[in-house]
Amino acid sequence: MQGYIYGPGMSAARPFPGVIDFFARAVQRRLPLHIISHKTRTAVVGPAYDLQQTAREWLAAQGFFDAQRVGLPPDRVHFGTTRPEKIRLIRETGCTHFIDDLEETFLEPTFPERVVRILFGRPEAPGSLPGVKAIADWAQISDYVFNAAT
Repeated sequence: MQGYIYGPGMSAARPFPGVIDFFARAVQRRLPLHIISHKTRTAVVGPAYDLQQTAREWLAAQGFFDAQRVGLPPDRVHFGTTRPEKIRLIRETGCTHFIDDLEETFLEPTFPERVVRILFGRPEAPGSLPGVKAIADWAQISDYVFNAAT
């Protein structure tokens, strides 16, 4: 089922409220924005849908690559097939801030120490994540990131 949801079912997904505005604002300010996701090429079981290509197509359909809507360059989307590879991409792209909805990302021992860690979708960070800033929604993330950047 997971393969279907992140494969053909992705076309029914809608972006979180405020995420398009966040990305458009970041691109307009010329912030070096990247999408870095832990996503295998295909599901572990079931049909071999190309989950990475489906994600790229979804981003395009939502206007992320459209210069009139967001304008994120397509080469700024990266997929790590494992969590360590995702962490490597965070390092290689020079991220100063990283937003994720998975606690496990920030628990990785190799997660870069100097990167600001933002846990999306939570009103507060669990005690197991010291130094992580929990933020409930994209409007609050925009306030936090853009007020810090000015």
